Amino acid sequence: MTALLLEIRHAARTLVKAPGFTSVTVLLIALGVGATTALFSLAYGVLLRPLPWPEPDRIVRLQETRGGNAGRVPWTISNTTYHAWREQPATIEEIGGWMRAQMMTMTIASGGPERVRIGRITPSLLRVLRAQPAHGRLLVEDDATGVVLLGHWLWQRRVGGGRAVRQQRRDRRRRDSGARCADR
Repeated sequence: MTALLLEIRHAARTLVKAPGFTSVTVLLIALGVGATTALFSLAYGVLLRPLPWPEPDRIVRLQETRGGNAGRVPWTISNTTYHAWREQPATIEEIGGWMRAQMMTMTIASGGPERVRIGRITPSLLRVLRAQPAHGRLLVEDDATGVVLLGHWLWQRRVGGGRAVRQQRRDRRRRDSGARCADR
């Protein structure tokens, strides 16, 4: 133990005698600790943090292959395959689907037009993720067309967070569409 104390005293005297070397050493150690912390935070956020849904270990992403080759768009399945897997599941409890997000112009009477990101989902996707709407109800199969599910941010910002979101007109197809408010 005394040898360790002697070594620490000697190291401290050496560092005090060479302030330039001490500054560079402390700076390099601080840089190394900062870089390690940043890389771990990135790895945790991307790779290690669990998905924000119940039982994330039971959620999988499916891809259809034919003859060992993936389709034109990676990580997709055709509508026919989706319906076949949904109607005759062999190893899955439930299946849901979504289509990549697109940009669309949204206009509400209370404000001007705004570009928002939209996506299309099957009503069963919310059951797969065990998502619960903040207000209203989950989508059902009859809602497959003409119903809009608003995310929390959009519901608060553009609609004012009111519970009275009901039927509003969609200019794009000139038909009524319901609006439901989701927590996410």
